[in-house]
Amino acid sequence: HRLVGEGHVVEADGAAPDHERPGIGPVDDLGLEPVSDEMKEIRWKRFMEHQQKISASRLRKRVGKHLPVIIDKVDGLNAVGRTRYDAPEIDGVVHVTSRRPLRLGDVVTVKITASDAYDLHGMAS
Repeated sequence: HRLVGEGHVVEADGAAPDHERPGIGPVDDLGLEPVSDEMKEIRWKRFMEHQQKISASRLRKRVGKHLPVIIDKVDGLNAVGRTRYDAPEIDGVVHVTSRRPLRLGDVVTVKITASDAYDLHGMAS
């Protein structure tokens, strides 16, 4: 898992193959050759494959734990929420099953029962 340097690990990150930021000029302003679209795609896929393994490993450690989850979407007794560690629309979500109806904005304790590369799954207490 060593991407950054000895003793440092990137635990959660994302990337886009061609993302420009305001105020930063094109790469050729630095006197470097542009990277081909094909190479950008190869590098992006390689990075994301590695990141997916790190994310899955990190989320597996939460299985069996009870976490507070804020509910963002509700569909009957199923809901989607996020932990305090997760930003909406950026990070993964928690898929919640409940025995009672939940409401948007509820904060419920969820026992995490499973995980995948980016999301957690659990049952509301």
